[in-house]
Amino acid sequence: MLNELFQTVLGMSLAGAAVILLVLIARLLLRGAPRAFSYALWAVVLARLLCPFTPESPLSLVPSARIVEAPGIDGATAEILEISTGIPAVDDGLNDFLAAHPFQGYAPAELPPDGPLPVVPQTGDASDWRAVPAVLWAVGGMALLAYSAVSLVRLRRRLVGAVPLEGETDVWLADHIDTPFVLGLFRPKIYLPSALPEGEREYVLLHERTHVRRLDHVTRALAWLALCLHWFDPLVWLAFHLAGRDMEISCDEAVLRQMGQDVRVDYAASLLRLSTGKKLPVGPLAFGNGNPQSRIKNVLNYKKPAFWVTVAALVAVIAAGVLLFTGRSFPRAEIQPNGERFFNAVVLEDRGSSLLTEVSDGLTSGLSSGARVTVTTNVLSPGNYPAEVEAGDAVRVVFNGLVMESDPAQLGMVFAVYLLDGNGEAAPNHDLSDPVGTFSWAEITAEYGAGGPGIKTGGFRNTAPSPVSGPDEAARRAKAECTVEYNTVSVLRDAGADMWAVNFYTAGTLGGDETVYLGGDGVTRLIVYGE
Repeated sequence: MLNELFQTVLGMSLAGAAVILLVLIARLLLRGAPRAFSYALWAVVLARLLCPFTPESPLSLVPSARIVEAPGIDGATAEILEISTGIPAVDDGLNDFLAAHPFQGYAPAELPPDGPLPVVPQTGDASDWRAVPAVLWAVGGMALLAYSAVSLVRLRRRLVGAVPLEGETDVWLADHIDTPFVLGLFRPKIYLPSALPEGEREYVLLHERTHVRRLDHVTRALAWLALCLHWFDPLVWLAFHLAGRDMEISCDEAVLRQMGQDVRVDYAASLLRLSTGKKLPVGPLAFGNGNPQSRIKNVLNYKKPAFWVTVAALVAVIAAGVLLFTGRSFPRAEIQPNGERFFNAVVLEDRGSSLLTEVSDGLTSGLSSGARVTVTTNVLSPGNYPAEVEAGDAVRVVFNGLVMESDPAQLGMVFAVYLLDGNGEAAPNHDLSDPVGTFSWAEITAEYGAGGPGIKTGGFRNTAPSPVSGPDEAARRAKAECTVEYNTVSVLRDAGADMWAVNFYTAGTLGGDETVYLGGDGVTRLIVYGE
């Protein structure tokens, strides 16, 4: 559970980092516009960092990331990260790298081509190391939350003895603070230093009330939550800092627009004096420091922008918001869980880690004849890939049914590639005469066909026909049905009945734990437990 959550956050962080970089560029282009527009762009960053789901658009400038199911280590199901940038060549290479990375836990769990050998148990500790980054992430996030809680308690102690400002219910004066700030989430209060001259209170209060009116106290709390989730990303720290600066400067500009430019010198002097006091701790529920140098400089140089500048900035921010909040689409056709699809194709080019193919018969894939498809092959085990493939070869591709509509089309997870024989049938990737053992399907049906305890005759997962071309594929399909722990797999065949028996058991014990019986069409016919 923690691993899956961390992977989701990691995908959000990657997309958020791309948005942050684009917002940094946009801020440079908006330097002559009111700072409120730059501040508004950070709302898009916040949404991308907190929302695991965002609208998809082919016009989006931001890559999308998602978690998809794939065959995992030791027969388990892996949850792997997948990226869509809208550039097929980039997507192909990047997703190949991500799929092959050991952290993802994606690896074909197949029998070697020369027969049964010991297999690591499904629920072993082989991939437990992948929980370490997730645990570190959780500890870091909780540490930040603990820090904010301690800082809040310490700040509350400094507010002991605060009294309400005469005639106000939400403004308080405190002796032990040096800078004004807003504290609280649902009932925010404004705290002013008791030593603040009365002549400065008007524009300082206007500044703080602008924060409250715009719900900056809520935005800041959400930004802190995003920082706790993505603390490992330096760009998120940078965004938190710059968004806080833009927030403060935009409030300063709101004060100057309302009170007039004549208060610039007095306002700047007040900011300078308040900046010499003790700063507030970084946290979600209290803010008001900002960057005094940049604020003072902006106040002294403030000029009301031209109307056309404001309009142009508004249009640019709206367009940027749409392009940055949406993500690149994943135009794929989802199928039922654990389903398999396959098609026949002609190899156009062997690219080393993938094949460029042209579909000759779509079969169950939904692909049209003539469609060009990239088939990733660098993660396939020898039993699921021919020893040699050349341009012009006819092949059958077995995959999980996920197709990205690009040119060439990209597949989700490829399970196997087989050469086609002269009859157009998938040929095994090793000699079927290899010793895999034999059994009698007639005897099995006579003994177990009537059902009974420890016998399963329906409710199977392998129900979609997909020809079994060898023991490696029989074992792979049978693992979808396996519900027991094991360390050894053996494959038997009844060639006359065109049936396969895959036995999962623990070596050194009497008998087997589970035997799955498959037809030559890949459909499960019977499962016997404790045989």
